[in-house]
Amino acid sequence: MSQVILKKKAFSEVQLPPVGKVSIYVDSNDDTAYIVYSNGTRIPIGNSGSSNGLNFYPDMSSFPPTGVVNQIYIDLSTNGLYVWDSTTTSYLPTASNAYVRNKLSTRFDEIITTETFGEALDGILFPYKSPTVVLSSVPTPQIYEKGVVVSSVSLSATTTKKSIDISSLKFYRNNIEINSVVSPSPDGQTAVFNYTTAMTQDSTYKAVVEDGMGVITSNLLLFEFVYPIYYGVGAVGLTNNQIQALSKMIIKQSNFEFVSNTSSQVFYVAYPSSYPELSSIRDNNDNETLGDWTIRLANFTMLDSSVVQYRVYEYKNLTTLSSFKNQFKF
Repeated sequence: MSQVILKKKAFSEVQLPPVGKVSIYVDSNDDTAYIVYSNGTRIPIGNSGSSNGLNFYPDMSSFPPTGVVNQIYIDLSTNGLYVWDSTTTSYLPTASNAYVRNKLSTRFDEIITTETFGEALDGILFPYKSPTVVLSSVPTPQIYEKGVVVSSVSLSATTTKKSIDISSLKFYRNNIEINSVVSPSPDGQTAVFNYTTAMTQDSTYKAVVEDGMGVITSNLLLFEFVYPIYYGVGAVGLTNNQIQALSKMIIKQSNFEFVSNTSSQVFYVAYPSSYPELSSIRDNNDNETLGDWTIRLANFTMLDSSVVQYRVYEYKNLTTLSSFKNQFKF
């Protein structure tokens, strides 16, 4: 059984509704129920149609296409009260169902649907915020020489609840799930997972947290593996093994420089031939010296046992210099 309870008031005590709304009250003087419009007009309920002017429907979609003025239409699915407005030919919500809106919110850039004033305030004051997750590791992400084996990595995901309890936390390597935290803390936590599968190739790690409404991905941790750049000084015509015994940089393809001392020696640089030829080599005085270097291709046996073709740059002139800088640009 459904019922509508209205308060008795004198008309002078009734607060006028906003434009586009109506209020309903029972006058304490004559016990008559009235509809009150924003312009101050009041009309008794039930002047035409049903005996008491109250019409109950399962939901608004069941309302008749055209309503009867001065009667109340009740949506039982929301307990919303409406009246038929002949001017706009539409059902207007009463002030007891004070806020109905389903439009794009420019403040939060999302659709907010409300049917009561309380829901509207919740949407304004307490908009949904997704949880956060930050991922870190030991060792920290870095670039390794190909052939180095990273035996394990300890992953730490720090989650923080915002609007809704956290329900899921998972770890991924190269977008493949490697661990799901059992019963993650609803309020957030720092979860640690020790991944013991050895790494020898590029690997990306991430954590993903869910709260039943949002799916949030952490920052990415990238471990990379490259072949080194060899550099240094030596006698003219060093062998491949001797060049590989020089200093090395574990970096991806990028411009680089080195400072060295020479004593009747020449400079050397060697890097994978998959990188392009150098476009510039400048010396300590910012002079272009690219034309003073010979270039050859050589096959190097690498730490991972692969045979990789390298470009070998050898300076043509014997030099004796102290703290001399060379700059190399691709």
